[in-house]
Amino acid sequence: MVKLIVFVVFTGIIAYLVLKNLGKLRQFSSEVSLEMSKVTWPTRDEIVNCTILVSVTTVILTIITGLIDMVYTRLVGLIF
Repeated sequence: MVKLIVFVVFTGIIAYLVLKNLGKLRQFSSEVSLEMSKVTWPTRDEIVNCTILVSVTTVILTIITGLIDMVYTRLVGLIF
């Protein structure tokens, strides 16, 4: 019973806040739509090229990091 009362009160508060700020929400929504229409979206070719660049860079850095780790592991193995 207590959970039901808490739920009803919470739902009422949320409904009040939404209705109170409905004008602000509409204004915000229209401003977001306006700003999104100004965005210059990348072309498919740009996305593909950037994805390939990031993938190749990731592989190269992974190999370099692995080699450095291997060298340090062997150096520590020689010391201890």
